[in-house]
Amino acid sequence: MPDEQEFHIQLAELLEQRGWSQRELARHTERESGWGSSVTISLLASGELPPGIPAMEAIARAFRIDPARFPEYRMALLRNRLDPKRSPFSSALEALHLIESKIDW
Repeated sequence: MPDEQEFHIQLAELLEQRGWSQRELARHTERESGWGSSVTISLLASGELPPGIPAMEAIARAFRIDPARFPEYRMALLRNRLDPKRSPFSSALEALHLIESKIDW
């Protein structure tokens, strides 16, 4: 089941569990994904920088976890799915209808 804590909270927990510093995580993400710097990871870890899809995917890859664990990742995918510039209009409309059916307006 995905974790429902904010990304920066989960990131701090993952770093602690692995015993990694932010700099070590930056080395792992750079080596495995070609993404990341210790400055960017510091900003993500402090919550000052909202995580984007590439960042969450690179960090998840470094930790060997599913990026869908992060609610921000799932929200970003949903936003993309709802954007007719990124998804076929019919797909975006289908996603909208599904969400609307779950909302008590």
